[in-house]
Amino acid sequence: MSMKTNDKEQLANTTERLPNAAEQPMNATGQPVNVAGQSANVAEQPMNATGQLSDAEGRLPNAEEQFPNTARPKSGVTERLPRVGNGYDVHRLAPDLPFFLGGIRLEHPLGCVAHSDGDCLIHALCDALLGALALGDIGKHYPDTSDRYKGVDSKALLKTTYDLVRKAGYRLGNADCIVCLQSPKIAHLIPKMSSLLAHILEVAEECVSIKATTGERIGFVGREEGIAVYVTVLLWPCRVKGEG
Repeated sequence: MSMKTNDKEQLANTTERLPNAAEQPMNATGQPVNVAGQSANVAEQPMNATGQLSDAEGRLPNAEEQFPNTARPKSGVTERLPRVGNGYDVHRLAPDLPFFLGGIRLEHPLGCVAHSDGDCLIHALCDALLGALALGDIGKHYPDTSDRYKGVDSKALLKTTYDLVRKAGYRLGNADCIVCLQSPKIAHLIPKMSSLLAHILEVAEECVSIKATTGERIGFVGREEGIAVYVTVLLWPCRVKGEG
């Protein structure tokens, strides 16, 4: 279908208004500039002695000045939102050591080299809970340089960690755990692990998901040199005792 005369004129006018890169003014370095010769090239913007972008007087940009209409949240507001945390732990495996995982002992000739009982799943879970509330990591709260935690039952660490979560005014929504382990197979033990951990975390069993995968005989997991666990948690705010 042929175009009407008015349509052709409108298209021509629109095309004429489109910017042409070849016609834009350039500075000596070939960077596009405006009519005043000002460039948006980062290399030409003023910097301080440390190489950070600054104004003409060498002052660092202030976020409140750059975004004057952006309101900063009041203190105590952001921590009442749902929080997400990620945890990761890894342990080397060696012969003739006990192997604890998810709160239970596995029958296996290899076990975790660790200061505590080496429960990699619980350690990653603790790390995720702490991370969700920006409380640091498991090493900060339970250092492997302290005799207090030598051989400690990791279930006790999880209980202490979750007490911190509840004290901060949060509760677990759900936890998703991935265990990377070549051997032994643990699929038949997952329901027992989920039940045990859910009891400590005061949630239903379906709120604690545990999945297992092998290393396909590659990497340190595949070669049965170690175990790794990844955990993601969602925390929901709840009322703290004493709040109105």
